Amino acid sequence: MDDAVSHSKGLVPSQELSEKAREYAKAFEVFCGSMSAAEREAFRQELLKRLSPKVAPQAGLLMGTVVNLFDRQHDWRVRDLKAAIAKEGLKVPPKPLYNVLGHLARHGKIKKLEYGRYVLLDQGALIETSDELGD
Repeated sequence: MDDAVSHSKGLVPSQELSEKAREYAKAFEVFCGSMSAAEREAFRQELLKRLSPKVAPQAGLLMGTVVNLFDRQHDWRVRDLKAAIAKEGLKVPPKPLYNVLGHLARHGKIKKLEYGRYVLLDQGALIETSDELGD
């Protein structure tokens, strides 16, 4: 893969990749060099499965991104969620984000704790109290 690195259905020229990405691509080539073609394909499929966003059928890119972010961190303030979405490369106006959050809340996936703050519900217990619990 001289001047390009495989990218799902095509090739991405090396000059478009960051230096770190090129280093990883070279390491990947070395790592896969001792594998048979079948082993490389199985490994590639496993990587795609693990690295692909978890998007529910018929859900949009924003929904998938929000679900993935809640998988990584279970408690979000909307301003922090917006920043994380922007880091993922999406420019999203507030309305679609609030639509996604409302949908997830209505379906019992997240809970609105207060204005602008949400928590993932299907990851164990949630304790809400007005009393101080201490550290």
